[in-house]
Amino acid sequence: MGVIWDISWDGSFGKGSFWTPAHTVLNFGSMIAWITSVWMAVRTTWTGHPASVQVGFMRMPFGALCILWGDTAMLTYGTLNVWWPDAYGVISGSWVHRGFWLR
Repeated sequence: MGVIWDISWDGSFGKGSFWTPAHTVLNFGSMIAWITSVWMAVRTTWTGHPASVQVGFMRMPFGALCILWGDTAMLTYGTLNVWWPDAYGVISGSWVHRGFWLR
């Protein structure tokens, strides 16, 4: 919901700040998923439960790894979403917005 709202918000009102409703929904949802995934990774590592993947010394379910990877990509795209329109003037439809769909 947040991604679609963000794209339509940028197309209708122009580039918004971090605190626009669309960005707030997008970032808050991502933050909840990230915190949950970190908790699952720490719990799985410390308790020694079998897990699908091991990354370094951390063990975590494959789903938690996917969410952590996706949220890291989202943080990168969020940073570029702020920078790109300032540098090039293109807002909606840029490759940065398409990158959000990869998450």
